[in-house]
Amino acid sequence: ERPGSCACRQAMSAAKDEEDKPVEDISDINVVTKYKKAAEIANDALSAVIKSVKIGGKVVDACQVGDDYIMEQTGKVYNKARPRVEKGIGFPTCVSVNHIVGHFSPLSDDTSTFKEGDLVKIDLGVHIDGYVAVAAHTVVVGDKPATGKKADVLMAAHVAAECAIRMLRPGGKNEDMTKMFTQVADDFKVNVVQGVLSHQLERNVIDGEKVIASKFDPENPESK
Repeated sequence: ERPGSCACRQAMSAAKDEEDKPVEDISDINVVTKYKKAAEIANDALSAVIKSVKIGGKVVDACQVGDDYIMEQTGKVYNKARPRVEKGIGFPTCVSVNHIVGHFSPLSDDTSTFKEGDLVKIDLGVHIDGYVAVAAHTVVVGDKPATGKKADVLMAAHVAAECAIRMLRPGGKNEDMTKMFTQVADDFKVNVVQGVLSHQLERNVIDGEKVIASKFDPENPESK
């Protein structure tokens, strides 16, 4: 056998394996369609949960509204696909009130209720074939407008999110976005919560390796 022929065959085999590997990013229109349908259901589920947040209502019931809506709507799509397409809840509906930062999905016997003026953070996720769309929103319980620091933190989060959308582009650096979060928070005289990360999404992965830290952690270099 000629020198190098074995290595050549191995390289060709690896290339063939790469060709046979299914495309799992948005360069494939089918993947885009699944992401879009998941996002559509996620946004509608979010709207349903927002409507359920009322004075005296139970937090656990609001979470159930979101999960039930997701399961009902995902159950209506891709039913004829072969092979079978997995779909449903990509991240459980979480309803976090006031000092609870996020990801609060209570047990069924939880008795927490909403009170007028509560600041409520809602987040949830939907997946179709492993392609996940997540959505979140913050609302104030009742009809009275937010005032004081509550209004400041709401506006800071809104402005920071709008800036982040505009900064998401090829070549952008995650640390630049982290600096922006701090600058916006300083402008509104509020604080950024340390330890909150924005993760890259991949198929069947909601916490990918690429992250954007909300705040630099001097004890954790990876926060940059």
